[in-house]
Amino acid sequence: MTSQVDRCAQHLEAIIDYKRDNTALGRKHKYIVTRSGRPGLRKTTARCKFLVRRKNGIEEWIALRLLKKSYPVDVADFAKSRSIHDKTAFFWWVPFTLRKRDCIVSSMKINVKKITHKYGIEVPTSLAHAKTIDERNNNALWSDASYKEMANVAIAFQVLETDDPIPVGWTMSSGHIVFDMKMDFTRKAIWVKDGHRTPDPKNSTFAGVVSRESVRIASTYAALNKLDICVADMKNAYLQAPSSEKHYIICGPEFKI
Repeated sequence: MTSQVDRCAQHLEAIIDYKRDNTALGRKHKYIVTRSGRPGLRKTTARCKFLVRRKNGIEEWIALRLLKKSYPVDVADFAKSRSIHDKTAFFWWVPFTLRKRDCIVSSMKINVKKITHKYGIEVPTSLAHAKTIDERNNNALWSDASYKEMANVAIAFQVLETDDPIPVGWTMSSGHIVFDMKMDFTRKAIWVKDGHRTPDPKNSTFAGVVSRESVRIASTYAALNKLDICVADMKNAYLQAPSSEKHYIICGPEFKI
């Protein structure tokens, strides 16, 4: 049964409801007296169940002791939202789990470096910021980079008119431009889709990349056989390849090229 619940938890979409038996311990039973005579928290998850919905739409009641192992933060957030975090089955672990989650998030934010300049040149964070920098420097380097990128990726989009209906079965997504700079101070702009805001596709989206070891083997093989190596720069590769994702976006100002 544990293996079955673990498989369910891996495809968990949402926690819908909560219930407990009439025999479940109440708030007055949160504390016990240890063998040393000191008060302590009663660590129990008995007689508590959660109604969960899988990503395939199936709903099922799962015991708290099993669901807590796979999704402790989700269960803790649900308990906090339903104001049941102070009950006996939650009080001994929910506050600790939420504090630990907040500490990890805070540590990650501190460790993430917010880069504003590269090679001594300010790098924009948005299209409006790029135009502001160009106006300040009296040039159009960042704007030209964004225009060049959007012109290259335009072949991958089918732009609909305002009154055209949205295709059936398509979900809304979004995207933004990421700015960077090459070692020769060439400004670079890349339009990326916000994949973290859309559900995971059912089919695989793996994109293979040539490993460093493969390049070294090929270079060694070419050197032993006295073969010339031709190097080319690939940009916007596979934009016309078929995709199983069905997403649409509302065009922003970067599409005005």
